[in-house]
Amino acid sequence: MKLLGKLASAYDHLLTGLSMLTGVLILFMAALVSTNITMRTLLSRSIPGTIEICEWILLLIPFLGAAWLLRNDGHVRMDLFIQMLNTKSRYILSIFTSIVVSLVCSLFFWFVASNTVKYYITGAYRPSVLSLPTYIFSGIMAAGFLFIAIQSLRNTARYALKLKQEKKALRGETDRISSPESEWR
Repeated sequence: MKLLGKLASAYDHLLTGLSMLTGVLILFMAALVSTNITMRTLLSRSIPGTIEICEWILLLIPFLGAAWLLRNDGHVRMDLFIQMLNTKSRYILSIFTSIVVSLVCSLFFWFVASNTVKYYITGAYRPSVLSLPTYIFSGIMAAGFLFIAIQSLRNTARYALKLKQEKKALRGETDRISSPESEWR
């Protein structure tokens, strides 16, 4: 059990680090674009590859930060619909959606990871100013899908535990309600 706790802690640290990296990438992109605009305006020169770098960063940010966001329940929900459900139904819906997300992201991981291997073997790259190998970014996307699938499974377990605790709490409340004189003792 200690090993599982250490793995969970290491995984949480990894997600936190990736979320910090997304923040750094956003700041870097803002600085790069600002510098490029300033140079173009004042010196009539631009930084080669600025648009391409920004495109790659915009592609990577969701894959690096999505699992952290999912861990913190920061993702978009249909609150109007969810608020109409009772607590038990909310947890059951959350368990169901977490399982579906985990399955879909596992399939995406498999597809993207197999393509990443193909890109690596064939030496594929996107012909552009920087000509970076495609497998680097494809590999990051595959890792992102894997992290989302893992976090969805963790969320499933967390929601199932909360559902179990909710059932126990409801049983305790019904016991207390059925014998109100026990509160006076």
